[in-house]
Amino acid sequence: MLPPPAVLPREVPGRVSIHTAVAGGTAVILTLTYGPVLAITAPVVAVVGWSRVILKDHTTAQTVVGALMGAAVAAGIFTWRTEPGGQHP
Repeated sequence: MLPPPAVLPREVPGRVSIHTAVAGGTAVILTLTYGPVLAITAPVVAVVGWSRVILKDHTTAQTVVGALMGAAVAAGIFTWRTEPGGQHP
Protein backbone atom coordinates (compact mmCIF):
# COMPACT_ATOMS: atom_id res chain seq x y z
CA MET A 1 0.00 0.00 0.00
CA LEU A 2 1.32 3.43 -0.94
CA PRO A 3 1.72 6.16 1.66
CA PRO A 4 -0.58 9.19 1.46
CA PRO A 5 0.44 11.68 -1.26
CA ALA A 6 1.67 14.19 1.31
CA VAL A 7 4.57 11.89 2.23
CA LEU A 8 5.55 10.75 -1.26
CA PRO A 9 9.08 11.78 -2.24
CA ARG A 10 9.40 14.87 -4.39
CA GLU A 11 10.98 12.88 -7.21
CA VAL A 12 7.85 10.86 -7.98
CA PRO A 13 7.29 11.49 -11.70
CA GLY A 14 3.49 11.46 -11.60
CA ARG A 15 3.21 14.06 -8.87
CA VAL A 16 1.61 17.01 -10.66
CA SER A 17 1.35 20.37 -8.94
CA ILE A 18 -2.08 20.90 -7.45
CA HIS A 19 -1.14 24.52 -6.76
CA THR A 20 -0.71 25.23 -10.47
CA ALA A 21 -3.81 23.18 -11.28
CA VAL A 22 -5.91 25.41 -9.04
CA ALA A 23 -4.26 28.55 -10.43
CA GLY A 24 -4.84 27.40 -14.03
CA GLY A 25 -8.45 26.48 -13.32
CA THR A 26 -9.10 29.80 -11.59
CA ALA A 27 -7.65 31.78 -14.50
CA VAL A 28 -9.84 29.87 -16.97
CA ILE A 29 -13.02 30.32 -14.92
CA LEU A 30 -12.37 34.04 -14.50
CA THR A 31 -11.73 34.43 -18.23
CA LEU A 32 -14.81 32.44 -19.23
CA THR A 33 -17.00 34.31 -16.74
CA TYR A 34 -15.85 37.89 -17.23
CA GLY A 35 -14.40 37.83 -20.73
CA PRO A 36 -11.00 38.04 -22.37
CA VAL A 37 -9.94 41.02 -20.27
CA LEU A 38 -9.39 38.60 -17.38
CA ALA A 39 -6.88 36.65 -19.45
CA ILE A 40 -4.40 38.96 -17.73
CA THR A 41 -4.61 36.50 -14.82
CA ALA A 42 -2.61 33.95 -16.84
CA PRO A 43 0.79 35.26 -15.66
CA VAL A 44 -0.25 34.41 -12.10
CA VAL A 45 -0.32 30.74 -13.15
CA ALA A 46 3.26 31.05 -14.39
CA VAL A 47 4.35 32.70 -11.14
CA VAL A 48 2.77 29.92 -9.08
CA GLY A 49 4.48 27.29 -11.23
CA TRP A 50 7.80 29.11 -11.01
CA SER A 51 7.56 29.28 -7.22
CA ARG A 52 6.89 25.54 -6.98
CA VAL A 53 10.00 24.83 -9.09
CA ILE A 54 12.19 27.32 -7.19
CA LEU A 55 11.09 25.76 -3.88
CA LYS A 56 12.07 22.38 -5.38
CA ASP A 57 8.64 20.96 -4.64
CA HIS A 58 8.01 20.11 -8.31
CA THR A 59 9.76 19.88 -11.63
CA THR A 60 8.93 22.21 -14.49
CA ALA A 61 7.04 19.41 -16.24
CA GLN A 62 4.94 18.69 -13.14
CA THR A 63 3.88 22.33 -12.88
CA VAL A 64 3.07 22.62 -16.60
CA VAL A 65 1.00 19.43 -16.52
CA GLY A 66 -0.78 20.64 -13.37
CA ALA A 67 -1.68 23.97 -14.96
CA LEU A 68 -2.93 22.33 -18.15
CA MET A 69 -4.96 19.73 -16.24
CA GLY A 70 -6.53 22.37 -14.01
CA ALA A 71 -7.39 24.59 -16.97
CA ALA A 72 -8.86 21.72 -18.98
CA VAL A 73 -10.97 20.34 -16.13
CA ALA A 74 -12.23 23.79 -15.12
CA ALA A 75 -13.12 24.70 -18.71
CA GLY A 76 -14.90 21.39 -19.26
CA ILE A 77 -16.96 21.53 -16.09
CA PHE A 78 -17.73 25.24 -16.52
CA THR A 79 -18.90 24.69 -20.10
CA TRP A 80 -20.97 21.64 -19.15
CA ARG A 81 -22.62 23.41 -16.21
CA THR A 82 -23.48 26.59 -18.13
CA GLU A 83 -24.70 25.22 -21.46
CA PRO A 84 -28.50 25.29 -22.02
CA GLY A 85 -28.99 21.55 -21.48
CA GLY A 86 -26.52 21.33 -18.57
CA GLN A 87 -27.42 20.88 -14.95
CA HIS A 88 -27.69 24.14 -13.04
CA PRO A 89 -27.48 24.44 -9.29
